[in-house]
Amino acid sequence: GYTLATTKTTNDSITYLADKTYDGLDLIVKSSLNNVKNFVFNDNSTYTLTTDLSDITGTEFNVLGQEIDGVISTIDFGSHNAFKLNGANTLNIQNTKLTNAKDNLAIDMSTARTGAELNLDNTIIDGDIKSYQFATININGDTEFTGTISGADVILNDGTLSMAQDTFRNSNGLNATAGRISLDNGTVENYVISNLQSSEDVRYSLDLDLASKTADTIKADSTSSKGTVTLDNVNFLNDYDGEGEFTVQVIDAHNSNLQLALDENLNNYYIKDISRIEQDI
Repeated sequence: GYTLATTKTTNDSITYLADKTYDGLDLIVKSSLNNVKNFVFNDNSTYTLTTDLSDITGTEFNVLGQEIDGVISTIDFGSHNAFKLNGANTLNIQNTKLTNAKDNLAIDMSTARTGAELNLDNTIIDGDIKSYQFATININGDTEFTGTISGADVILNDGTLSMAQDTFRNSNGLNATAGRISLDNGTVENYVISNLQSSEDVRYSLDLDLASKTADTIKADSTSSKGTVTLDNVNFLNDYDGEGEFTVQVIDAHNSNLQLALDENLNNYYIKDISRIEQDI
């Protein structure tokens, strides 16, 4: 195919690029024309990358997808190198799913040692995020992580957060200030979070298996973990064929600085007739 691209010269010009196929996303990523760059979808289709992405340059890169009938846009990296930030860049992703990156590395901020920032709003990150210790990830709308995050401070500002068991095991920590953390995916799992700071305003939902008498567990690895895990919904799995009460562990922490609480909408009778949910530290 053929592509027209602008070049940064004293007198504006158009360069005619021919004799090969150029990837549109990569052209925008490596462009030196603007410090703020946008990759914009006009629908909720899938864009498939055809080459390894260049490192992001400039101060800000925006991926602006669309949500139509509950389906968001997708960037399929086609097993190529995905987004990489090397400095104090900001990457904003909205209404977009990232998937199929080389080595499952969807976003690489591991060499950005001067404060890279990632802002997510209505996104699915189907892959890992690798970052340096000074990087920050802001969750500003519904976000799902299927992989792991290493070395970043993650802040939940709004929306519903869904994650895998080990998503936050090697991160700097998760600071949940608002929104919801959804663990109720139909399977009882043990979620390991390196350092959990949880506001009482955040609401949690989890799975509880009545047959095995087990529930989703939040394991807070750091002694610095603190706050309140406020539970407002329980997804009951299977039938309970026993009698009397039983106890399930929800929080596994080093001390009592991280506490379990029940939202007022989760009426006491809703729990007591089936089981007793409590904190075990």
